[in-house]
Amino acid sequence: MTKIQQRLLAASILVAGMGFCFPLYQKLYRLYLASNREHIKADFELPKEVNNNSSKEQLPCLKKQPPRKIAENAEVIFVSGYEYAQDLTSGKVEVNIDRPDKNVLIVLNSYETINWEVIGSPTTNITGVLVSSYNPSTIINIDSTKVFPVDLPATDELENQNFVSALKQLNQWFGIDKVDVFRGQYSLPDQISVSELDPIDPALTLTGYPVQKATNNFEFTLYQDNYIPVKWTLKGASEPRSSTISQTGVAVSPDGTEIYELTQTGIKVTNQDGTQKEFELPGKFPELSWGTDIAYDSKRDLIALVSLGGEGHFYRFDVKKRRWLDARSVNNLDIQSLTYDRISDRYIAWAEDFSERGELLFISGTGELLAQEQVGNKMTGFYRHYDRGNEPAPVVEIAAQGNNIALIMRKNNEYGITISDHNPVQSIWHYDVNLKTARLTYKSN
Repeated sequence: MTKIQQRLLAASILVAGMGFCFPLYQKLYRLYLASNREHIKADFELPKEVNNNSSKEQLPCLKKQPPRKIAENAEVIFVSGYEYAQDLTSGKVEVNIDRPDKNVLIVLNSYETINWEVIGSPTTNITGVLVSSYNPSTIINIDSTKVFPVDLPATDELENQNFVSALKQLNQWFGIDKVDVFRGQYSLPDQISVSELDPIDPALTLTGYPVQKATNNFEFTLYQDNYIPVKWTLKGASEPRSSTISQTGVAVSPDGTEIYELTQTGIKVTNQDGTQKEFELPGKFPELSWGTDIAYDSKRDLIALVSLGGEGHFYRFDVKKRRWLDARSVNNLDIQSLTYDRISDRYIAWAEDFSERGELLFISGTGELLAQEQVGNKMTGFYRHYDRGNEPAPVVEIAAQGNNIALIMRKNNEYGITISDHNPVQSIWHYDVNLKTARLTYKSN
């Protein structure tokens, strides 16, 4: 990592921690990623000699995919981490494999340089070793003809988009759809031993977790790009092949005659006849630093607007009188999406929680925080959709009917997605407020 990258990353973490300028954090983080991508090498560099041990094989760049035969009838063992433990001055990680009379394909994956030593028991047949690292690594104790440098995303955890991406690449090369053993740690220890396969776990597979039956199914409305409503349930679209777009940043009146869209300074209202008018926040109101979503309160005929950046605010707009009513601080809760539920007469928001990523907020009609519940860690398979720890969690849209909540995640959903973006639904979870459970009830093909 260059000094520029380090400074950008440090600055982004500092700003996020201070909690007063989340938009700047986002810009810094994306700039860091862009800078990092510019420095990723298409080929492996030939590393300088680590020491005088001539048995260490330096890894040239692989110009083509590994031979398919190395994965035939082979168990796949995936060892991955960011770096070696700091107390390992040699930088060596020893991988011991004891799988008698089995064919074994080993994947060694890291970001920093690691001096791998692979040791197989006498009756273990190691068919191949794939080695991937951003900074060049070395390997010893293995026939060099079985070693294949490759380019896979680094990950230190199973529940991570980078692992899924790596598995997709393995599937493309070898047709495999799962790994049999995963050993992941941010700082890898000096010894890793494998003698048994991991228990059966959907997280080890390309398919991932199966859907479950919702405890209480219900119907809700999403919209097509021409604002025609489409009925969905927790199991998917009620109308086959119906295409919907992101609902973040838009609200529709209950009778469908007006569309309300979030702008940089307030909201824009579009009438049924196509006429439009913008309503900026009054000068006496807190500045709209980063508007994230709006929702229609059908009981009071109000539009609620939420923002993050600084301490974040909750604004209310009177639809009938066409005027802004009030604004209040949300006290540094990073809200990304919002809905209103008439049955419980409350707003429900999705917020970014930097420990587990994903939190539900329950807010009164006047903007008071009633309760907050961490749900990201209950949403089976949710962490497979992004690189947790290195990027924000996907934005999750919400539909609610009393204590039954639909958590809707779209493909490639992130900050900046607008109503005009075609972004199909990827997954839906049912959150039962009474049971405090989140079940994966729908996922796209």
